[in-house]
Amino acid sequence: MRSRESSRWMRRFAVMLLVAFFTFGVASVSDAKTLMDKIMNSWVGASLDDAFAQWGFPEEERKIAGKLIYIWLDSDGGIGNLANCERMLAVDKNNIVVAVDHKGINCPFMELGPYAKWRKR
Repeated sequence: MRSRESSRWMRRFAVMLLVAFFTFGVASVSDAKTLMDKIMNSWVGASLDDAFAQWGFPEEERKIAGKLIYIWLDSDGGIGNLANCERMLAVDKNNIVVAVDHKGINCPFMELGPYAKWRKR
């Protein structure tokens, strides 16, 4: 009888643990997207020179639909560089940021360490 109760308790505990994991896991992904949106949007209207001064020079420059797009690549150097975050700034002819974007699976969910310098100062 004792082992049956113990087994039932362990199953309930495992289910609660899985529910908590998926609930908080999804919340943290959502929080990271929201934070990165705020960080990137802080650059709209800023000069490209400000971005260079704060972030350094980008790894890539592309011209798409008449707009120059600058791309900063951040990677932890893991297997196949799977953990990465790309920051993209599009500028107008006066080198003013007019559009922003980001993508990747390693964009920050907190502004600590190297990520503390990403928001426009």
